[in-house]
Amino acid sequence: MTIEFLESYQSKVRQLDIIREELNEEYLKGIDPSQVSVQSGSTGDPTAVFAMRSIELREKLSVEFDRLVADIKEIQHYIFGIADPECREIAMRRCFKGETYEQIGEAMYMHKTTALRKLRKYVATNATK
Repeated sequence: MTIEFLESYQSKVRQLDIIREELNEEYLKGIDPSQVSVQSGSTGDPTAVFAMRSIELREKLSVEFDRLVADIKEIQHYIFGIADPECREIAMRRCFKGETYEQIGEAMYMHKTTALRKLRKYVATNATK
């Protein structure tokens, strides 16, 4: 486990939300009647086209979705497993809430470099990845 991997939590959660939103939009969009194909004067059935497009999108996104979920769970498991309560709070504030080290230091009555040093020291001595 590295500090960079821990700090990527917020980004991974946002990416997960984007994928969920994309899948929901694709589902809610349904069949777009403005794109009904016309061949030889007869209206084509857009249902098959929509279904194939939806299946392809789900296949592409499912691998990325699964990877993000696994990374998020790994980060959460690591942070909740931190034995030192002070380091756990620093990690939770930094990763889950997205606070800067300055904000963490103010909230925990320490200098920002102290908060950063404590978290880095813990991660370096307890690396699991």
